[in-house]
Amino acid sequence: VQHVFSGDSTAASSTIRKHIISTNGLTPTPPPEAFLHYVFHAGGSTPLKVATVATTPKPELFNMVNSAAIAGVSVDVLGLGEEWEGNPTKVKMYRAYVSRMESDQLVLLADAYDVLLSPELRKIVNVYEERWEGKILFGGEVRCWPDASFEPLYPPSSSQFRFLNSGSYLGRAGAVLKMLDEVLGYASLLVSDQRAFTRYMLLNLEQVSIDEDAEVFRSLHMHASVPGANLEFDYDNFIATAGDITNYPLLVHGNGNDGNRYYATIAKTMFQASDTSFDFSEVPTEKIRDNVRIASLGGPLSISDLDGVIAVANEMAARGRFDEGAKTLYWGYVSTKNPAILTEYARWFAGEACAFCTSSVKDPALPRRLRTFLDRFGRYSMGDDEWRELTEFNIAVTHHWLGEKDQSTEAYRKILEKTPDIGTVAEGGDNEVVQEVTDSTPLHIAAVATQDRPELSNLVNSAQVHGLVVDVLGMGDVYLGNSQKVAYFGEYTSNLPSNDLVLLVDAYDVLLFSGANALKGNFAKSGCKVLFAGETSSYPDLGIAPLYKDGNGGDAGSAGPHKYLYLNSGVILGRAGDLCKMMATVSSYKSLYLSDQRSFVRYYLTHRSSVSLDHSGTLFATLHGVTEHSIVSKGPKFALGDARDVAVVHGNAGGLGGKKFYEEIANAMITVAKSNEPEAVVEVPPPLYSSAVASYKKGDITRALDLFKKNLVGDPEHVESLYNLGVIYAETKNWDSARSWYEECLSIDERYLNCIVNLGVLLLEKFKDGDAEFRRGVMLLRKAAGLDMKRRDSFLAYIEAAQQG
Repeated sequence: VQHVFSGDSTAASSTIRKHIISTNGLTPTPPPEAFLHYVFHAGGSTPLKVATVATTPKPELFNMVNSAAIAGVSVDVLGLGEEWEGNPTKVKMYRAYVSRMESDQLVLLADAYDVLLSPELRKIVNVYEERWEGKILFGGEVRCWPDASFEPLYPPSSSQFRFLNSGSYLGRAGAVLKMLDEVLGYASLLVSDQRAFTRYMLLNLEQVSIDEDAEVFRSLHMHASVPGANLEFDYDNFIATAGDITNYPLLVHGNGNDGNRYYATIAKTMFQASDTSFDFSEVPTEKIRDNVRIASLGGPLSISDLDGVIAVANEMAARGRFDEGAKTLYWGYVSTKNPAILTEYARWFAGEACAFCTSSVKDPALPRRLRTFLDRFGRYSMGDDEWRELTEFNIAVTHHWLGEKDQSTEAYRKILEKTPDIGTVAEGGDNEVVQEVTDSTPLHIAAVATQDRPELSNLVNSAQVHGLVVDVLGMGDVYLGNSQKVAYFGEYTSNLPSNDLVLLVDAYDVLLFSGANALKGNFAKSGCKVLFAGETSSYPDLGIAPLYKDGNGGDAGSAGPHKYLYLNSGVILGRAGDLCKMMATVSSYKSLYLSDQRSFVRYYLTHRSSVSLDHSGTLFATLHGVTEHSIVSKGPKFALGDARDVAVVHGNAGGLGGKKFYEEIANAMITVAKSNEPEAVVEVPPPLYSSAVASYKKGDITRALDLFKKNLVGDPEHVESLYNLGVIYAETKNWDSARSWYEECLSIDERYLNCIVNLGVLLLEKFKDGDAEFRRGVMLLRKAAGLDMKRRDSFLAYIEAAQQG
């Protein structure tokens, strides 16, 4: 839906006026990225996608990726830095990878540490389409491994390479996905992936083929046993012979100890190097694709000293690639095992603890795992360095998820006690006389938007209706994250007179419903220097909620007249000088790299005398978590519940939350603008699903149940509603109803992980070992273990505990 005001509206001009502010010379610090699942990615739609799984960046991996670079093909490397948990790790990562593709996308999956790709690899597309279109093509090898007893089950053939080798296979994504789904269910996968793929092939001979003539894939294991076998590399092709056959394989696989030795010899020849490491100086520049970033990232692997690794990382950060600098430090540690490098990496970016803490099953290992995090984070926070606060936030978050609320609150309190305050202000400095805000005070409105989207037009046009102009900052720039937005706002306010009033808003989910005088009058009444919107939840840190106080001085969590108890950073109003000072201070917080709202919450809680929240929502309305109906009327004007003439609406939270509410309000705004009725009114109820979730969080279970069920009337297959009904009935110990809703959810989406887990746990708790339902519970949790390898041990431990009573 294009939520843009119509050109024929009498209330809005058809011309979208945007005041673009130049940001030349602005150099905001880019954010780091968590090193969790890094991918070398070509991007876009290509005839061939190539991927491998590698948890450790060994030199042989770079041989494989760089051989692809010579061919002008990029390789998606999955799993770097993650824990290897056996054969299912590789299959599960491949499954996640192909599941995001169109079903007809051709994909090549190959082993990481013993594969080389031909400079003519691109020919593989035509070769496949001419000979094997519609099938999955595996490489072949000389021996029937690991089960020689399978040999009689293979179709008769006189070819040398008649037995399946699972180190490389090629096919359309839809067929490969189907195969991987089935193979993940084979218990034999835990012992040997080749055994599992052989089983699949023998059961699906019409869908799977083996490259018996080694036309595409050449296995080097038992190479010497093939009569007349030879393999050479002539800088354009691999030349392979076997008996009377000579061909030009497009992939060489050095499997087995003997194959590994052949592989190393070919790699030396291929890369003209003294070892298996690749020397980029030997490859013509035009053959190295820009989207394969090995040229800059491969270097640190050869650096063993701390200073050298840090120097490379700092150089990357200076070029605006903070994420690459962080990865350099990580790889430097992986390859050198220098603990000082790991410590330096932890200082740069210590990852969010929340990702490791959430669990929808009783996890016996969770407390132990979190204790490990606490110990690790504690060691990293001992040093007196500027990145320590990221680790301190992790400590606070981890305490919260352990249920240690007092320790969590105390950890947050310590962070606040050490919060710096930088005294940068706009023109005139602290000595400038603060003037009272009146109707004559200039008002400026600004938003950061690097892309021109329909939602930005909504904002600009809603301002234009009331005679206001939005200054759009950063249009056309590359967006580098939260720090960039704060830098733009800081630069913008520093160039304005200190006493001018400024409204700073998010670009893609905000609408304006009042003119300048309403904003000025309400701000003057607030008596503060900076006024933030409020919201219904303490995001992103639940554990910091006790440090809030509501407008009447009561606990933030207590019942009271204010529905917006917590800060929302999507709408901010204040004098330019005060906003400039705040932006300068917030830009010094390293927590800004993870969340701008976290950083503004920190500033608010340490500047309560000058910074306030619109607790009642009379000026700013944030839509996430609200359950009241709204009304859009001519003007246009907006009312939400008891709050009339709201000035700014913020549709925070995506999906079916505030963003969905925002879309419906934007459509209502258009409808009212088009209407010829002078008293046109459109009532907009909140989305049923988000209202149900909000009611559940407030403890109104009856209303939550009613809203989830009403949502299913309009969308009977809405799995989140089905799942949450199961959760609520389970919490109220209505086990039969809970099971019924879980079953219906899985009938629509059989891979809905949380539902699989919850139903499995329910069956194990309510039935005895030996019962058919108990056995089904075991099967469900084993399925969950296959879908979520990070929690695999926890699921299996729960099964074992249930079987032991």
